[in-house]
Amino acid sequence: VWFEIGKLKHNLELIGGIDREIIEEHKEVSERYEFLSEQVQDLEKAINDLEKIVEELDSVINKQFNVSFKKINKAFSDYYQKIFNGGRAKLELVQKESQEIKKSKNHEIIESEGLEESLEVEDEKLPEEKSRLVNTGVEIMVTPPNKKVSNITSLSGGERTMTSLALICAIIASNPSPFVVMDEVEAALDEENSERFGAILQELSYKSQFVIITHNRVTMHVADT
Repeated sequence: VWFEIGKLKHNLELIGGIDREIIEEHKEVSERYEFLSEQVQDLEKAINDLEKIVEELDSVINKQFNVSFKKINKAFSDYYQKIFNGGRAKLELVQKESQEIKKSKNHEIIESEGLEESLEVEDEKLPEEKSRLVNTGVEIMVTPPNKKVSNITSLSGGERTMTSLALICAIIASNPSPFVVMDEVEAALDEENSERFGAILQELSYKSQFVIITHNRVTMHVADT
């Protein structure tokens, strides 16, 4: 024991006295460390709180989206049949192909004091890849009367215009605006289809006020002013 004590004393003598500046510097560094540690804890708490809020908002948005989507989908089918005088139409949610997260690990070589150290870094999942709605698209499926097509890309120009008008009317009916401005939206329609569109405008005019720029005689005829 005495031998160990003597050895330690000898080591202390070799080390020498402690610089007072070192003590002051240690005190300052400790205070800085404690301050930064508290800041880190506050940030981590804020992150956790925000993640909880985001989860709650995602839940509410998903519910509202599903209700609104079903409502617009039903109205779209109804207005499509009115404009085309038959046929079928619906909206379908399509899950987009998200980028696959690479399972392979990246290796980085760090050289330190002549030694090489290999670190494994895993790719993390991006926030947008976690959201269902962000990776969801909408596909328009339509079947005009006496036709077998099922996709809007197979329709003629006039049929696409009528389909677009049916979808616009469905959105307006589901979530009416104070007023709606339309600029020659029915230019591609013949007289019979224009009459159907005019009847829909009269129906929707009880929910919104329409301001329409048009050269169509039928549309002018159904206008109040």
